[in-house]
Amino acid sequence: MSENKKFANEKEEEIFRHFRLGEHLLQRNMITLNQLRDAMKLQQDTGKLIGEIFVENGVITKEELEQGLGHQNNANNIVDDLKCEMVSKKIKE
Repeated sequence: MSENKKFANEKEEEIFRHFRLGEHLLQRNMITLNQLRDAMKLQQDTGKLIGEIFVENGVITKEELEQGLGHQNNANNIVDDLKCEMVSKKIKE
């Protein structure tokens, strides 16, 4: 998802921000801050996905990546639920 994405409100942005893959892995002590920074630099240089970079460099396993992506998908579902809730509130008004 693009960093330029417009969020419906601050709560939605906050939820999304906390569930980006690199941050999720960092919060769970699965990677270090230096590993995240290195991967982000490689991502800029290569255009590869950050999870792919972590696995290729042996920072995490494929299984750990899948687990992290599962948590990220859960966050996307939360954001979608918030959008639906906001639309419902607007319709009622």
